[in-house]
Amino acid sequence: MSALSQEPGRLRRRLDLRTIRGKLLALFALVIGAISLFVFAYFPSVIRSWAEDGLREKSVALGKLAAGSLESAVVFDDREAMQATLARFSRAEDVVRAAVIVDGNVKALWIRSTDPASSTNLVVPADSELMISETRIRFQGNDLGVLRLSLSLHALRASVARARLSVALVSLLIFVLGGLAVVFISSLVTGPLRRILKTADLIASGEVTERAPIETADEVGRLAVSFNRMVDRLETAHGEVEASYDQLTQIMDHLPAEVALFDRDYRYQYVNPAGISDQAQRDWVMGKTTVEYCRRRGVDPSYGTETERHMDDCVAARRTIRFDQTVILPDGQKRHFIRLLVPMASSGGEINQILGYGVDITERVLAKETLRATEERLVQAQRMESIGQLAGGVAHDFNNLLTAITGHSELLLVDLPEDSQLREDAIEIRDAADRAASLTKQLLAFSRKQVLQLQVLDVNDRIRAIETILRSLMGEHIELDMKLGATEPVEADPAQFEQAILNLAVNAHDAMPTGGRLTIATETVVVSDDPDLTSGKYTRLVVSDTGIGMDEETRERIFEPFFTTKDVDKGTGLGLSTVYGILKQSSGSVRCYSEVGVGTTFKLYLPSAKNRQSVQVDEEPKRETMSGMETVLVTEDQENVRKLAVTVLSRLGYTVLTADGPVEALNIAGAYEGRIDLLLTDVVMPGMNGPEVAEQVTAVRPDIAVIYMSGYTDDILDRHGVKVTKTNYLEKPFTPLVLSEVVRRCLDTQAAAVTKTATATTT
Repeated sequence: MSALSQEPGRLRRRLDLRTIRGKLLALFALVIGAISLFVFAYFPSVIRSWAEDGLREKSVALGKLAAGSLESAVVFDDREAMQATLARFSRAEDVVRAAVIVDGNVKALWIRSTDPASSTNLVVPADSELMISETRIRFQGNDLGVLRLSLSLHALRASVARARLSVALVSLLIFVLGGLAVVFISSLVTGPLRRILKTADLIASGEVTERAPIETADEVGRLAVSFNRMVDRLETAHGEVEASYDQLTQIMDHLPAEVALFDRDYRYQYVNPAGISDQAQRDWVMGKTTVEYCRRRGVDPSYGTETERHMDDCVAARRTIRFDQTVILPDGQKRHFIRLLVPMASSGGEINQILGYGVDITERVLAKETLRATEERLVQAQRMESIGQLAGGVAHDFNNLLTAITGHSELLLVDLPEDSQLREDAIEIRDAADRAASLTKQLLAFSRKQVLQLQVLDVNDRIRAIETILRSLMGEHIELDMKLGATEPVEADPAQFEQAILNLAVNAHDAMPTGGRLTIATETVVVSDDPDLTSGKYTRLVVSDTGIGMDEETRERIFEPFFTTKDVDKGTGLGLSTVYGILKQSSGSVRCYSEVGVGTTFKLYLPSAKNRQSVQVDEEPKRETMSGMETVLVTEDQENVRKLAVTVLSRLGYTVLTADGPVEALNIAGAYEGRIDLLLTDVVMPGMNGPEVAEQVTAVRPDIAVIYMSGYTDDILDRHGVKVTKTNYLEKPFTPLVLSEVVRRCLDTQAAAVTKTATATTT
């Protein structure tokens, strides 16, 4: 920056009235200005008065001298003489005009010309530029006329102007010399003080290493010495405070809790990074209220109002206030806090600050909620598992009874003639057993112990396949809204899947007696962090109605078997439990959301079957001839089922070996000297299960065929790597016809496999 550009700033500092130098200069300028103004205004008028008096005396003297010369010329009325006398005024520079006036008439007139060579170029000044002087012309005491002289004031005014200029120059010289004297004197006094002040400003800005110069030994010098001693002590104290501040700042910056300091008007004075992480936000919030900060963040200002209300209580009670606060952030996230407000009192006992302390307990709250939900799900799962175990056990034992009832009723129908009166009773027994078998299938579906014929299927295609049935089921008073989105193939039993949808549709229909809308929607979703489902892609099927809905107590029990809110004769209570079992056995899940008077929504999750192999069921044509000559080893611990199987197979021509358990079956397999073509074994038996029996029997007889029979598998077949097909599995309860078909199919398949192996070996 040039000296020229610095000069205005330096001048402003010199003329600053807040400084001693500025005050002295202002006082001097005021005094000198007043004197100069007085001299400049008064002295020229005095000079003018003096000049006018002199000019007037001169005109009187000239008038008297000329009047004496004009006496005779006026007496004789000699105008030439009068003109000649007036012409002598040309030697008087101030006279510009002269006239002799007698009886009011001008007898002679002389006017000064600016050009002596011209007689016509006459200058006639204005009256304001002239001084008029008249002198009486007397002769022997008588007035003859008047000599009127006009004198120019130009010279007079020029003299006054010169006088004013002289006064101005003198005043300026006095002002400059006086100003220099004031600056010099003030520099001697204020210079050291200003340098001490500059040092004090630097120290105030944080430069505590600066010291004031000691220039003199007078009072100012002693002041500098004392000032420097004070600064030394201040530097020591400043270092201690700065170290303490740095330590406190580090503590506050790394403190995980929110800390804020408010003044008495509840405005921020300090907040740590845990309270506001963004530095720009922290800078902005200083001096602002909690309500203003909430508005800036886009949060409901009522949170700030709530905090200020607690601050009022804190100040009024003069004690620490604790309260819980839940804040919903702009992105919808909910955060939970424990807050403390501590009153801070001054030395006089007046509360002038409030310390705010907040701890984010969101994770703790979420953990508690998750733990509570997990405990509830665990209790529910344990209850459902217990019920499932009971239902599965009951269904298994019941299936054995139904197998005997169904099988013997079929045998009766075969043996009874067409005109027998007992045929109708046998048919009723068979039909009742079939209905009971349907109930056991639902129980097994709930307990997840049924054998599923899994296939990779398209959910949307299966829904479209039963759309006509659904619309017929809903009737005209219920609108069916299909919203089938993009889905991926899933692995499920088609019949069971359709049964689950129909069960939900029936419940929805019953929940809308006066009409409504049933919505069925599908979509692909990605599931993660779900305790009930493995992370990955799922097809979500949503079945939603606008019916009467359910309360919380009812909703918690809807998947329990035999639980129903319908009349005794209008439902078995197995519809939703069947849906639950089907989804669970398919590695999926079902969720229910309901509100009284609003409606109910079921969400079914089935894992994507992408990159998974489906279970293909071999389709064998039904044989016309079901009999055979092979030897079959029947292993069944339930006597009634064993007797039925033995009776049916014996009637079909097979040689039947009977074992009431695993041990006897192994003994027969090892001791029988003839060929055993087929092992027909129950899956669940005491001491040893079916796959284990089959494993030991095939070790002795490698070419033997195996058929497993059961009402449920309990994952035994899966754990032993046995794939369920129509040739190796017989589902209870079964009829003699089904038994004959499965046995014949299995024997033929085994025979074909043995022949193929033998041919390949020979080749």
